[in-house]
Amino acid sequence: MAVRIYVIPTTSPIFNGKPWRCVKYLGDTWLAARIDASFAPEVGLENIQSSRHYYGANPVAIVIADVTPAQNTILSGKPDVLTVPANMDDDLSAGAVSTTQNFLESLHIPAGWVSTALTYRAVIRKILWLFMYVQAVQGLYNVPLVDSGTGITQSSTFERLPQAQQDAMTQAVNLLGFSTAGLQPSTTLRTLLKNLADQWGDVPFESLGFNV
Repeated sequence: MAVRIYVIPTTSPIFNGKPWRCVKYLGDTWLAARIDASFAPEVGLENIQSSRHYYGANPVAIVIADVTPAQNTILSGKPDVLTVPANMDDDLSAGAVSTTQNFLESLHIPAGWVSTALTYRAVIRKILWLFMYVQAVQGLYNVPLVDSGTGITQSSTFERLPQAQQDAMTQAVNLLGFSTAGLQPSTTLRTLLKNLADQWGDVPFESLGFNV
């Protein structure tokens, strides 16, 4: 067994009138027993110990999981799963930068800052902290921060966001004890999210007894 990190899509099934979070492939045995067997973990991926960190209401999670080599092979073979290499202290190659940026951007996660000057650990740590901030926002505004269906993109400026979203973002910054100086009207959501994640600096992210 070894701890590995994945970026995996999620679904939001409705149970008792409320949306639940379900990580694709890993499923949820509780939901499977109450809604539909289709929510059960895929064969070979049962009973995986994991922690799941969500990008607010956006349908994606970073999963830190204790897996066997066979389970890692299953997950890494999925076309919509991004697997972080086992050696996270290697620098990204030019090809890995392109792959990582394209994958993250497809999920509305700002990734223009990813470069060959960074290790995999530095990249995934930054994204985990970014997710932490967006989770705080979701507690106040349970709507995807970036949603092309509503016209909100990473290029949308702060002043163009719905007022409820602006208020939630500001409140979340205050709750975390961060500076609101970057929440300027003309600053894009892409830049805001990255700058807020930067306020954690290089503080390690601990989950499942594992330091990222």
